[in-house]
Amino acid sequence: GLAAPAFWERESSGLAHLADRVVYPCLIKPAVIHQVKNFMAGRKVFIAKNAEEFRRVAATAAGCGGGWLVQEIIPGPESNITVFGGYIAKDGGVRQAFTGRKLRQYPPGFGSASLVRSEKLEETRKLSEGFLSAAGFRVVASVEFKYDERDGKLKIIEINPRPALWFALSHHAGKRIALAAFNDLSGGAAVPEREQDDGVLWRYL
Repeated sequence: GLAAPAFWERESSGLAHLADRVVYPCLIKPAVIHQVKNFMAGRKVFIAKNAEEFRRVAATAAGCGGGWLVQEIIPGPESNITVFGGYIAKDGGVRQAFTGRKLRQYPPGFGSASLVRSEKLEETRKLSEGFLSAAGFRVVASVEFKYDERDGKLKIIEINPRPALWFALSHHAGKRIALAAFNDLSGGAAVPEREQDDGVLWRYL
């Protein structure tokens, strides 16, 4: 039930057939990146602005084998990206929920967070908690959305079932996500819930 960018999946041999169907600009990435690390040469994704560029990437990828993912790129600044972090406990309850906003990424566009600010974002929290609960997650999770200015919707980008690089921010904003998970799994006392501190900045130098 979440809004999401348009998305396609193909084996490398059939990737070129999507050239006239996908929404541009789009990103193209391997389904299992460690299998083609040499081919990617340090990149996380390829970007195609039009069908000609897409066919060029597809022709090169055809020699690698494996599956490839193609996703519509949501336009707009990186400050339109919002994040959720938290722990979904053994009883299904959400512990130490945190939200924030990405301000920069490195490399720009599709890299890791390099500047994030803590901020109360109720829609990001509500959508994240609802999905994680419905999916049966019982794990530390980080969720990322991007606001699409074209239709006014928050669209899910990814979910990671682990702490994210920027989790130091949630800690300094007063949330103890990893500790909540540890205590729940080891039979320790529940970590007291408190409001997060907003306006805390985290930088990846």
